[in-house]
Amino acid sequence: MNRIARLCIGAACLVIPVLAGAQEEPIYSTTQELTARTITLPTSDPGIVTVLAECSDCPVSSWMTSTSTVYEVGDRAVDVAELRRLIALHPQALVLIVLNPDQKSVKRVMISAADAAATP
Repeated sequence: MNRIARLCIGAACLVIPVLAGAQEEPIYSTTQELTARTITLPTSDPGIVTVLAECSDCPVSSWMTSTSTVYEVGDRAVDVAELRRLIALHPQALVLIVLNPDQKSVKRVMISAADAAATP
């Protein structure tokens, strides 16, 4: 086999997997940054996180939680009851809700350790 033919075959072996991978749909998580006063957490999992509308034209949003939903204060995992308590104490705190790629369920709910430690 001549040198040019081997280079073409080698290039094809590199390009074909890249092109095949380009057809796959990328998987992204969506993160919502919200004020704690607008969020209602479930009392237990599975449950529903509800975000109240902050304006008359804004829709109410809700997403399902599951037993694999993670609740965090800073880098420390807590249970949903603890996060509910902190959100009630700190209604101005920023809360991050990370949705799973399906955009229908919650992967993680987080509040910063600084917000959780602030005096209400």
